[in-house]
Amino acid sequence: MIVKTDFVHKETIRIGDCIVVDGVMKTVSKGDIRSGFMGITIFGDSFKMGTVPVERCLFPKWFNGGITSYHAQI
Repeated sequence: MIVKTDFVHKETIRIGDCIVVDGVMKTVSKGDIRSGFMGITIFGDSFKMGTVPVERCLFPKWFNGGITSYHAQI
């Protein structure tokens, strides 16, 4: 499977997005995103208070045997 990645701020991550954490692709669920005194955390990581971007996976959309675009959610 052809998967691209892009780097985004942690506040743009939504439930159902796939992100790369410690070299492993993980799907974000409702219980993985929390808000507290450290701001928004994903999988318990604050990404250095939002200064480090999150690596989000982009999946291809196919039409007539060709890739038309890439989207964050399948």
